[in-house]
Amino acid sequence: MLLAEEAANIGAFEWNIQENKNIWSKSLEKIYALEPSTFGGTYEEWARLVHPDDLAQAQQDVQKSLKTGNFTSKWRVVWPDQKHALPLRQGKSAF
Repeated sequence: MLLAEEAANIGAFEWNIQENKNIWSKSLEKIYALEPSTFGGTYEEWARLVHPDDLAQAQQDVQKSLKTGNFTSKWRVVWPDQKHALPLRQGKSAF
């Protein structure tokens, strides 16, 4: 799966909402310009990586996805060097 993620420039994560644990693939960390295994693993840590002007909409889209099972959203990522990127977020929830 790692090779497929890298080739397609996509990432994956597993989010345990009850425990507030979010495990990211190395490819997803790379998209966010993080060093491998440096993502803090919480919802709050993810929120710190979203551009402040986009955070409310991103959070709303996440909540909607928990109800519908589908996820599509756009937000800017604030990279460690303070530059911004706008990758498309799309996915499917599994419970």
